[in-house]
Amino acid sequence: MKKIIGTLIMKLGGWTEFYPDNYNIDKAVLISAPYTSFWDYIYTIASFWKNDYTIKVLFEQKSNLGIRNAICKMCDGINLNEINGDMAHHMNDVLNTNEKMMLIVPTEGTRKKVDHWKTEFYEIAKYADVPVLLGYLDYEDKTVGIGASIKVTDDFKKDMTKIQHFYKNFTPKHPQNYNEKIC
Repeated sequence: MKKIIGTLIMKLGGWTEFYPDNYNIDKAVLISAPYTSFWDYIYTIASFWKNDYTIKVLFEQKSNLGIRNAICKMCDGINLNEINGDMAHHMNDVLNTNEKMMLIVPTEGTRKKVDHWKTEFYEIAKYADVPVLLGYLDYEDKTVGIGASIKVTDDFKKDMTKIQHFYKNFTPKHPQNYNEKIC
């Protein structure tokens, strides 16, 4: 059912996806940017559903209503409000209990402009010893996909610089709401 929904959303929106086989790995933390519109969320999820990826989405439930919360639940989402203790440790347990899974971790946390990205994805990937896949949306050519993989190291600044450099050429839906500066 998710594959049909994902295919329909992508087709109706006029989007294409780019998922090279070398990024079809068993376990990873996935980030996706820019995130300036609710549609960014919809197209990212739809593209994974269309391509039969097993995903879990970290989300913060602000209310019991809304399509976003419903989609998160359909993705077997993990509500940040229900995590007690160390998030990296908890997410490591989640990754270890699934044979194949992409854990989508929000970097900006909101569709509004932020001063810097949230970097929990880095700690989760490091603790779980899985790569960070760099997902993207580009409104200029209506493409969503995965364009790079980063194996995090002990050099946070160097890794973040690589990630920031990767995202500099994508066109967001609302450029005024996007801050490409990670830290």
